[in-house]
Amino acid sequence: IYVKLHHNSPVLICMDLNRANTETVDPTYLWIGPKEKTLTENSRISITETGKLMVRDFLEPLSGLYTCTLSYKTVRAETQEETTVKRRYEFMIFVDPFAPGWKSACNDSVDCEDITNHNILKVRISS
Repeated sequence: IYVKLHHNSPVLICMDLNRANTETVDPTYLWIGPKEKTLTENSRISITETGKLMVRDFLEPLSGLYTCTLSYKTVRAETQEETTVKRRYEFMIFVDPFAPGWKSACNDSVDCEDITNHNILKVRISS
């Protein structure tokens, strides 16, 4: 998933379509971000009670692997036996180096001073 520099990421949902169409009992969500850091709600990270994640004002250091582990219970009708099920969902999120407005962002932001953005800028200017 590519995100424009200094824009919000799309909302990431910790569930697949099949699970979304099925009743989920006692769901819990654990989001892990780049460098395997557990994500918690703050001014940049939004996590809803239903496991949706959005990153505000996306910056290059926030690029990387985001994983969500959904845990929920299943109840066997005959015995009322509960079982906990875990599902893992992975998302790769990166700053889009080719997004519209890249030039003004690089002229006004220290985020474009890293080597990758410098090389992209160099190629764009020469072409």
